[in-house]
Amino acid sequence: MRCSPPENTPPELLDYPRGREARARELSKELAKAGIKEICANGPIQVPGGHRVLGRGHAAVVLHARMEGVGDVAVKVRRADSKRDSLVLECVALKAAWPVAPRVYRCTDEFIIMDLVLGPSADEAARSVRGCGEALALIAKLAEAARWLDRVGVCHEELSDLRGHAFVVGEAVKFIDFESASLRYCCSVCKVMSWALYRSPLTASCPSLEGSKGVIKALLREYKSSPTKEAFLNLIRALKKSVLD
Repeated sequence: MRCSPPENTPPELLDYPRGREARARELSKELAKAGIKEICANGPIQVPGGHRVLGRGHAAVVLHARMEGVGDVAVKVRRADSKRDSLVLECVALKAAWPVAPRVYRCTDEFIIMDLVLGPSADEAARSVRGCGEALALIAKLAEAARWLDRVGVCHEELSDLRGHAFVVGEAVKFIDFESASLRYCCSVCKVMSWALYRSPLTASCPSLEGSKGVIKALLREYKSSPTKEAFLNLIRALKKSVLD
């Protein structure tokens, strides 16, 4: 993994995809002032120039970096061709969603410095599940995290497909990529449960989930109209009963 000080980071990364030296130079100064000591060419995605990044979306690219006093972090940098003129709204949503979102250390119009999330995606975790007990444990864990978003009024907008948006970090779930998020209730529990029952690999590991869909769908309608703790617990209890009984 190649790491270098911000001022030596290729302009193609800091001013993606245009590579303008002036903007890259300004960003490198701001990142250094914010405590970023190194930026690393590391990640699953290769961009032009042979550089590697953690993520790439319509509004930003995500870089692996090292921050003084913190260690490894993720730095989300606004793309040069982004239609968004600021990342501040995403930063506000991330802060509201913590702890089921990465902790934010610093944000400006141009970048967000946050925890680096490492762990299997929800989809990868679902593919490793063996049996109904493990399937239920994963669904409950994801639903609990989604319930937090409902409680604090953060709508992620992309949770109908958890691939690339949810990660299992030990016993915790972390949602990432809040580019399209808004501060409102939108039944995140409904979206996560819909993914688990209709689009995830979990039904292959636990065929009993198929038989629970009618009951869960009815209880999700109740929860959506009145997202109380009791409505959520009724949902989880019914899921367990329909699968394990």
